[in-house]
Amino acid sequence: MSKLFCFDLDGTLLCDDKSITSENKNALKEAQKAGHSIAIVTGRSMRGSRMIVQELNMKAPNCYLISFQGNVVYDLYNENIIYDAGVSAANIISLLKDLNKEGIYAQTFDYGHIITTAQTPELKRYNKIAKEDITFISSWDDLTNQTYPKVIAIEYKDTNKLYKFQEDFFSSSRKEEFDCFFSSPYFLEFCKKDSNKGYGVKALAEHLQIPKEDVIAVGDERNDVSMIQYAGIGCAMANAHKEAKAVADYITSNNNNYSGVAEIIQKYLF
Repeated sequence: MSKLFCFDLDGTLLCDDKSITSENKNALKEAQKAGHSIAIVTGRSMRGSRMIVQELNMKAPNCYLISFQGNVVYDLYNENIIYDAGVSAANIISLLKDLNKEGIYAQTFDYGHIITTAQTPELKRYNKIAKEDITFISSWDDLTNQTYPKVIAIEYKDTNKLYKFQEDFFSSSRKEEFDCFFSSPYFLEFCKKDSNKGYGVKALAEHLQIPKEDVIAVGDERNDVSMIQYAGIGCAMANAHKEAKAVADYITSNNNNYSGVAEIIQKYLF
């Protein structure tokens, strides 16, 4: 029976230095050869994460990319989008303005660029890792009338700003428009309501006609909780946040620097 293996990137498949261990690479190849489907599930953009999966030679049948926190599901072999959920420009603009009023740097994305209004220390630090193309606009009102996959608020110095904004968010009507969650201690993210990593994995599993019980999902952060909960076998890394571990069926012995992904594949391959 074909299974669907779903792996987060940062803190899961990737080591802290953003490399991928040879054990993880070999295990992914073994899963592909056995006829299983592989999906990378990340908060990163589609463009940014595709640069990483090139290293894994995943332009092959049954290989997929779920990006933007589950908002876009992409078939890497056939090069087409399977599932796409975005937020209206009006809602995105309103949220970005409110974040900026609170002194919080925030940015949105289209499918090839970061979109922002200013070059800031937060943007420079973020993009040192992400390496995305950037589109600068003079005002959030300049966003075109289309949908956008997510907003990310970034605060490296005073993360209490993010927690306060999230607290106010959940007491406002805006919670009907967005899902709001931390993807790292410094990143507070906003996606379309009921569109998260769990929904992205579900959309792919249904597309592939793979039953939930044959889905294995692995992650380490709070934004991975939804897919860990959805999967028939939800796994958390040894280095995972306590919220991810709390909902996991299995917690790896090895962390992301010591091939925890390979441990999962070897355990559930057959």
